[in-house]
Amino acid sequence: MTPILDVAGLTARHGPRPALRAFDLRIDTPGWWGVVGANGSGKTTLLRCLAGRMAPERGTIRLSGRACEHDPARRAAGVGLTPTLESLPKGISGADLVRLVEQASGGEGDPVAAVIEAALDLDAFWGSYVAELSAGQKQRLAVRLAFAGSPRVVLLDEPFNWLDPAVAHDLKTGLRAITREHGVTVVSALHDIGTLATWCDHGVLMRDGRAVARFSPAELAAARTDLAAFEADLVARVRA
Repeated sequence: MTPILDVAGLTARHGPRPALRAFDLRIDTPGWWGVVGANGSGKTTLLRCLAGRMAPERGTIRLSGRACEHDPARRAAGVGLTPTLESLPKGISGADLVRLVEQASGGEGDPVAAVIEAALDLDAFWGSYVAELSAGQKQRLAVRLAFAGSPRVVLLDEPFNWLDPAVAHDLKTGLRAITREHGVTVVSALHDIGTLATWCDHGVLMRDGRAVARFSPAELAAARTDLAAFEADLVARVRA
């Protein structure tokens, strides 16, 4: 079986400091992967490299069997990534921004995007200018934009930041649905260990740019029986 995503020996730097150190990740089947770790552990750098927003120093990235570590345009075309809130243009409505991005990427009418759009309840502020939106509303818009162009791999950087509990729950439900019913692969950087254990299919713990632990579906299912113990174990590994 050709892996959906196959990353080997990925190394990247922020200036003189290594941000990723020989990172490996192989995804064979659609699902939701949660990547956890302390601030500065390399989560965002990993997502940016995978999405073609940052050039790795060494290593290989294969999407559906095709090497693309030296082809950021191919990575960007095949992978969706949440934009930063600061990068969202302010003088346009949320609806118009999504429409423009969808038209440019050819992803209009995608049923996966429709699931996510409904989960995010964008109608409540669809016609408002981005400059008028709260941080939580901008976050919802950023998550929606990650699905523009019908990508089969979607990278979400802290997608639940700023979201109220109801919207966060609906988004988690939507993400689970698209992985199971539409064959989408989601990789999300997370700080919430409860979300990792309760909602994700697979998990990765990062420390100092490396994957120091991986969690199978069975291990995450076991973690749900005692979340406090699982959290304590992860914190100990982060501090090791």
